[in-house]
Amino acid sequence: MAAPLVFKPLSSKELVLKISEPTRSSGANFIVRWKAEEPVNLPLVEGLMVGFMQNHGISFLTQGRDIQE
Repeated sequence: MAAPLVFKPLSSKELVLKISEPTRSSGANFIVRWKAEEPVNLPLVEGLMVGFMQNHGISFLTQGRDIQE
């Protein structure tokens, strides 16, 4: 996302990425930078991957972690 997003309490954002077959990369990586005008809890960031190939389905859920840049 090029422009900052503003979230209200308990809101969320869905981001859908299309699979690019020729690249066959190991996955998408994101760094979420955030700031608040007043002290708040860390945001909850989760990723869900759902896909299938031929007759096999795969899915997983991952949680974001706080990192120091």
